[in-house]
Amino acid sequence: AKYTSLFINWNPSAIKTLFAAKSSLLDFKARAYSTYERMSNLQQEARPTVVDQNSTSPAHSSHSIFILAQMDSLEISLNSAKDDLPLFTLTMSGSKVNHHNLEGDDNNSELNLEVGDFRLQSASYGKTLDKYRTILGLAPTASTSLLSVKYFKGSNAVHSCEIGGNDKLECEACGEIRLSPMRFVHVHAQVFTLIEYVTEGFFGAISASVASSAALALEAARATSTVEKLFFITASGFDFVLPQAAYSAKHFAFHAGSFTAKYRSHEGNIGSEASVSLQDVSLSCGQKMPMVASPVSMSITVRMKPPFSPGSEDERATRVDVSISRIRLLIARTHYAQAMHTIDYNVSEHDAFLREAQDRSGDGRITVNTIIQQITHAGVEYIEVIKRMYINFHIAELAVELCSKTTDDPIISLAAVNTTILMKLLPDQKQTKAQCKLHDLVCDDRRPLSTDRTFRRMIGRSSTDVRENEVFLLNYSKNTLDDSRNIEAKLGSSQVILLPDLIFELLHFIKIAPLKTYKSMISMQSLASSVQPSDTGTVQVVLADDGPDEVEACFGSVPGPAQALKRTTYRMESDNMRLVLVDLGNLESSGPFASTKKNLALTETIVVQGQMQANFEMVNERASNFTAE
Repeated sequence: AKYTSLFINWNPSAIKTLFAAKSSLLDFKARAYSTYERMSNLQQEARPTVVDQNSTSPAHSSHSIFILAQMDSLEISLNSAKDDLPLFTLTMSGSKVNHHNLEGDDNNSELNLEVGDFRLQSASYGKTLDKYRTILGLAPTASTSLLSVKYFKGSNAVHSCEIGGNDKLECEACGEIRLSPMRFVHVHAQVFTLIEYVTEGFFGAISASVASSAALALEAARATSTVEKLFFITASGFDFVLPQAAYSAKHFAFHAGSFTAKYRSHEGNIGSEASVSLQDVSLSCGQKMPMVASPVSMSITVRMKPPFSPGSEDERATRVDVSISRIRLLIARTHYAQAMHTIDYNVSEHDAFLREAQDRSGDGRITVNTIIQQITHAGVEYIEVIKRMYINFHIAELAVELCSKTTDDPIISLAAVNTTILMKLLPDQKQTKAQCKLHDLVCDDRRPLSTDRTFRRMIGRSSTDVRENEVFLLNYSKNTLDDSRNIEAKLGSSQVILLPDLIFELLHFIKIAPLKTYKSMISMQSLASSVQPSDTGTVQVVLADDGPDEVEACFGSVPGPAQALKRTTYRMESDNMRLVLVDLGNLESSGPFASTKKNLALTETIVVQGQMQANFEMVNERASNFTAE
């Protein structure tokens, strides 16, 4: 079959209705054939049987069935079951499909698919920026795109394929996907919406799953899905874009010279597992500043459990393990703030921004809108599934440079070995936690003004015994309800030198300006429209994080409201630590520690040794991030 162009509108509810009608028609056909066969058998039994000695029954033989299809262009619109408007659009050009199976044997088949160009885009109805709408497509450095897929179903077909080796022995389906250099944009809520749509709205509809809820659909899938599937994915180049938010121009860009992945879907409640290997990985920000000194290699493992599998929240959590041998990171102040905002407004964001903001408030009456809101885009009943995510980094050799405005202006450098970083995203507890463990931490002052100073190493060994393994622990937790933070540091028997001007710059480094979110803009617009001319209020001007020339104005209609505050608590503990206090009275510097004297010599004033425990708290206004206490 040859097609010049083919367009498909896919609506899960409509497809399920068609498959239900097809099932009814096939059931009627089967009953009709059964009645006809019984009548034929009765007629044959009434007739005398005559045996022809010379006739021979033909031997049964199986025939191969080949299906070949070519399409110049194919476009599939994945529409929402709620409003029948597009969610995602899949476009392919120069497609060739080759399907082979034996006649009467639907359990073993082989499928080959080749696509000249491939692109997956999100809908244009939401607030997602245009440059993020292409979720998967051609990389900017590639001129042509090619997607090649080989899929084998059934034990005989799987064992005959040349991929997988011993990994495919227990599998009933196996696939290989080869990609040219591709670009993937990760807006977290959109990606998980796409996964839910493909699982429930595409494959669920094909399998005629008409369960009315996600839980029942999952139980039906468990009853029918008893096989393991294995997929291999390779790409000659891969770009991974991580936006700060779907509506923000800031983003992180990862580039890999080569990409290989293995995805295995287990049966039952085991879930699925993906192993990814990346070579020649580089990292940069939207301002084209390099964030990795030299390309690195890494391996990533992702383990996912079914959302309704038995067990605790920790057992159902998605776990990501990242292993890196050696890396040197260059982090500017804007990068740190962008990373914190990315966790809050992309990774932890529940709104997929595929539609305009809708008013979900009501008077409790059951209307058509409330019924529509109770189903997902895939056409199943909406059940909020809050899953935890644990991201664990293991780095054999880690070096980090914290910089000022650009990565060419270092402030401080940190180096450690055998580093582990565990991030915990706990939406059920409204918390985000991180734990960092570093061995043999060394911290140096890298500012140009400290070149001739005597003391430049802030943290290092207090003894020369190399047999001791110093451990530095850093715990971070954030409550998303009141935006409060707790930062706790634990030192071993290290030597710590306090340089007041450097500490002041580090506190300025971790100070994060508030992000102008889409939700805050909507609330400001609704607030401004509801304010009457006679209302009295206050106007607050906030300096935006995007640049010194940009400001944000916020109007409050309630007279004299108390500003919302956020608290940051710092706690520091140590074992037998050596603390050195340096006199900066003779130092020529700028800022609050400036001196009129021109002597660059630093003198050691106080040395304290022993166990230490320190606590202090900083209170900021949430709107302006102004330090109130």
